[in-house]
Amino acid sequence: MIDFFNSLLRHDVFPVYGLGGQSNAEGRIFASDLSSPYNEPQPGVEIFFKPDGTSSDNGEWQTLHGGVNTSYRQEDLRSGIETFLGKALKEYKNSEIGILKCAKFSSMLAKWNTTSREDWAPDSAGEMYQRSREWFHAPAIAKLEKPFDLKCYIWIQGEADASTQGVSINAHTNYEANLTAYIASVRDLYEKPNLPFIIVGLNDIIEPNYPGYATVRAAQEAIAANDPNVYLIDTEGFSFQSDNLHYDVLGLQQIADAVFEVIKDF
Repeated sequence: MIDFFNSLLRHDVFPVYGLGGQSNAEGRIFASDLSSPYNEPQPGVEIFFKPDGTSSDNGEWQTLHGGVNTSYRQEDLRSGIETFLGKALKEYKNSEIGILKCAKFSSMLAKWNTTSREDWAPDSAGEMYQRSREWFHAPAIAKLEKPFDLKCYIWIQGEADASTQGVSINAHTNYEANLTAYIASVRDLYEKPNLPFIIVGLNDIIEPNYPGYATVRAAQEAIAANDPNVYLIDTEGFSFQSDNLHYDVLGLQQIADAVFEVIKDF
C-alpha cells in the first residue's frame, strides 16, 4: 500500500531533464533527417521552446517535435539527443517528462573576449550562462504551474575549448576547473548539491584538428572520477557526419541510448 501511494506522489511531480552545451548538444540534424516516430510530435514529452529573437519571457512548454521546436534558432531548426531520449524516458517511466534545453553552436566554456564566439562564463553578460537562466530556467519554471524535479543535467560540449582558439587562451588547461565550477553553479541553481551531471565525452575523431583534445578529454575523465554524481559517456565508435565533428542521426541516437541507460532510474 505504501509503495502504491508513493508511486502516486512521484507522478504528481514533473520530471525534468536539463541539456546544455554547444553544437552537438544543439544537434546538427534536421527534421528531414528523421524517420517515424521521431519526425512526429511526441505526446507526453514536453520541451521548453523559446524562438531566437523573441523576448526572454516568450518561451512556452510544447509537445516535443523533432526539428520543429528542439532548437531555439527559428531560421535553422535542428534536432539533438532529446528527440530520441525523451521518447525512451517517457515510455520507460510511463509518465510525462520535460526537457529543458539551452545550447549554442561554437560556444566555449571558458571566457572568450570578443563577440565572434559566445561562452558559458558567468561574467559574460548576455551570453550562454545568463541566457540559460533568464531565457530558459526562470520562465520555464514559472510557466510549468506544477511541482517539478530536475533529475539530471546533460552536458555536450568541449570542442570549442579544445580548438586552436581555445588553446590560444588556455581554455583547454582550465577546462577541469571551469567545468567543475559550472557543475557547482547548476547544482546551486536547483538547490540539489548531488544533482547527477552527465558529461558526453569528446570523441578522439576530432583530435587531428583540435590541439586541446587530449587535455579536455582528460579533464572530463578526472571530474567524473572525482565526483560520484558525475557520469562520463564514452562516445568512441559512435557515428559522425563527414565533417568528423558533428554526430549524425545514428550518432545522436547512440548518445541518447547511452545516456538513457545511465539516467533511466534517476
